[in-house]
Amino acid sequence: MNSDAVCSNCHRLENDNITGGWLGQSSASSMLNMDEGESNNSGLSEEQLPVGLVLKKALIIFRHGARTPLFTIPNIPQANYEAESLMVDMAETSFGYDIINAQSNGPRPFSQAETCYSSVVLKGGCLSGQLTLLGQQQTYNLGQVLKKDYVVHHKLIDQEYNKDQIFLKSTNINRTVKSLCCVIAGLFGVESLQKKAPVQIPVSDESNEVLIPNPTYCPNLQIYHLQAQKNADLASGTLHDRLIIEKCIGIDSINTKHRLRWIETRDDLVARMAHNLEIPKELVPYMEMIDKNATMQLYHAVCGQTDKDNPVACMLSCGKAINMFLEHLKMDSDEGSYRLYLYSCHDSTLTALLGAFGIFDFKWPPFAADLRIELYEDRESKKFVKVSYLSKNVIARGCTEIYTPYAKFMKGISSLAVDTDSHAAACCCKEIEKLAHGNNAINEDTDDPEEHTKADG
Repeated sequence: MNSDAVCSNCHRLENDNITGGWLGQSSASSMLNMDEGESNNSGLSEEQLPVGLVLKKALIIFRHGARTPLFTIPNIPQANYEAESLMVDMAETSFGYDIINAQSNGPRPFSQAETCYSSVVLKGGCLSGQLTLLGQQQTYNLGQVLKKDYVVHHKLIDQEYNKDQIFLKSTNINRTVKSLCCVIAGLFGVESLQKKAPVQIPVSDESNEVLIPNPTYCPNLQIYHLQAQKNADLASGTLHDRLIIEKCIGIDSINTKHRLRWIETRDDLVARMAHNLEIPKELVPYMEMIDKNATMQLYHAVCGQTDKDNPVACMLSCGKAINMFLEHLKMDSDEGSYRLYLYSCHDSTLTALLGAFGIFDFKWPPFAADLRIELYEDRESKKFVKVSYLSKNVIARGCTEIYTPYAKFMKGISSLAVDTDSHAAACCCKEIEKLAHGNNAINEDTDDPEEHTKADG
């Protein structure tokens, strides 16, 4: 989600005006796989490596840890997010760091999103969209898994933090910055990091960001977001689902034009479940419905709604990120001397990338989920690429085996990679605009044109 969407909807986080019944988190989460409390990432160090292959590089793209909600459900009392227990810092993750501008190496650029988050105080004192103690633990645990895989098993990097071996990048949002810090704390320990403090965490301003699918700077991507919202609201199946839930919580969308939003509703419920807070009992029977419709809306927004749409929508959503990853994978690139690359991002980022790689499982990426791209070399200096998601090896677009020859991997993925200038041109291309409208046609007169998909970004 872009920051404009956050600001335009901040007021929705203040609704707490109707009482209702509640059900414990464990009863609700047992009904479906919506609970994002754990990413079940056990690492890949137990895997048998083919004889003669040596790991040369690893790119890790991961989602931040658990956070406070961005949205709350209308007509439902807010959960109580106690700042005293949720917003404390883990001692194991506390070290000195500076957030810098990735383009200029100067001070941190302005974050519109954080300005919006800081204006919304949830019940209990927490701000919206902030990494919690649980989120710190999740990403610290991910760092320890990476240590097991890349320090102990593969010996890809040194035990002590070495800035010449590790490439760091985060989006310019506090929860991703802090998540990155927690990951490297799990990798190296705070004593090692404090010796090199302050560790520099590079971020980009909105106009230069490549790790968030941002329709604000891409009109044609905005079309895909709008069409995903329209279909989520008005397609026959989802319309029926929406009206059922609206009736349960007292929303009259027919007369007021205030509609339940799938992604916002899921966001509230997932934050409650992750932090073991109460779930409204009237929504428990519909948790699977909410999760399914929200996930499909997010996927359609960043990956298109048809097979014909998919390559174009993915290129608009994450083509610049893929271009960066492929450059980093090259041994002779400007930033090719690094061995481990860590990118801290969002659910919308991972959904777009998984769709682009052809490996999306139609499950919302959990907190601290990670996508890995690893470069191997054999004794004859032939290179191979392996992709994994949530500790499971996957076969990416254009590939036919787990360890894919480097050239074959590049050929399969590079068609979706674009540089900044090409991306800007594609965002305004009339033919792409026609494609986006043509493949996703729906009665636009019945929807609010200012509404668009809101993801975690």
